[in-house]
Amino acid sequence: MFRTLRNRRARQTYGLTKPIAREVTYTVDAGGRSAEMVRSRFMADWLGQLGIAPRVILDLGSYDGGDSHRLARAYPECRVIAVEADPTRLEIVRANLAGTGVEVVNAAVCETNGPVPWFAARIDGAVHAQGSVFRHSDQYRKSYPFVQQEAEATEVPGRRFDSLMAELGVGAVDLLHMDIEGAEGIVLRSMGEVRPALIYMEWRDKFFEGAESAEERAALMDRLGYALLLDLREDRLYLRGDLAGG
Repeated sequence: MFRTLRNRRARQTYGLTKPIAREVTYTVDAGGRSAEMVRSRFMADWLGQLGIAPRVILDLGSYDGGDSHRLARAYPECRVIAVEADPTRLEIVRANLAGTGVEVVNAAVCETNGPVPWFAARIDGAVHAQGSVFRHSDQYRKSYPFVQQEAEATEVPGRRFDSLMAELGVGAVDLLHMDIEGAEGIVLRSMGEVRPALIYMEWRDKFFEGAESAEERAALMDRLGYALLLDLREDRLYLRGDLAGG
């Protein structure tokens, strides 16, 4: 009840009139072929309602390119960058985003530059699940018994957030959208001087071995100067303090 009331008050305060959708699969034309993609609960209209005219959107953990695709359509003048670490899913992202103008980058955003271990995950032998730099916890395996994480890690290219932004020539990010399987804290700690205006991230606790707790992540967001706008149980929306009146 408290979460519902808090979200209602925040939506009224900030004018977030667009209804909150569920995470769903939708079908689009991808280079002349029909492709099914996944979209998060983030609503593209929220940017405009918060007075943000996006010039750069960063989609970390692009998975199949679904969020990058729809955000690029919503803001055709915006530079949209899709970042995916998993080499198999990377090819799916590239195929789905071909001809859209979205930039596709292969990297796991982390706290150091260089190769990092990567644990791919599968459902029924196919790479339908998301990989991670962390091993799944017992709680994850109990909650999602149909997901099998690889026992042995492979290596993928790792980049600090601030290093990646410098390489891409990005000085400011308007929306950081991330679904990166427990690595959210790693990204936040490697932002350097870059402070995205809006951050939307998956929010799970005790699902990944070695990842910080939800309480620790919330404290980190406070230290970085962000205000919590929406608590959607498994997802959260944060606005930079200066834009939130903080």
